Amino acid sequence: MGRPSQAPARRAEIVAAFVDELGEHGYDGTSMARLGAAAGLKPSLMHYYFPSKLAILLASVPALERAFGERRDRFARAATTPGGRLSALVDAHLALDAHSDPRHVAAWIQLFALAPREPSVGAAVAGVLRRRHAELAAAVGGKGAKMRATAVLAAILGMFQLAALCPELIDKGGAAAAVKGQIHG
Repeated sequence: MGRPSQAPARRAEIVAAFVDELGEHGYDGTSMARLGAAAGLKPSLMHYYFPSKLAILLASVPALERAFGERRDRFARAATTPGGRLSALVDAHLALDAHSDPRHVAAWIQLFALAPREPSVGAAVAGVLRRRHAELAAAVGGKGAKMRATAVLAAILGMFQLAALCPELIDKGGAAAAVKGQIHG
């Protein structure tokens, strides 16, 4: 009987290193050599685990989604009302807490930027946005839920973009409160 494959664990390490590099250097600034060094692998071994940088980028989407799901579930545990569930979803996206990971936000921003120019990334990001929209629509409920959920999602994405481009416009820790104020105000 052979040894169990370490490939899944190695792939996960590469994806984690990629998310770090993506947030710090952007997609174009993240080379396979830099990524190999960050993951503790020779660049020549990188292609054993992933055929291309784009393949690693696409593998980062489900990894980021899993991390968001854990965060969402943590916030949702305390929500007992429809308004509370909506607030929990906004907090899961935007609140700063001990579990916030700015690398993940930076990686999402890079994914959003790459989506229009790379069809496979666009399809992956569109799938994520549709799932997030469905969660928000379910939390909003009632007549007009689709458009209200769209407005909430747009506010969340807008906060991501502002945090990346003009962080001085957002008070530290204020993004979630501002969006919830618009929703519940």
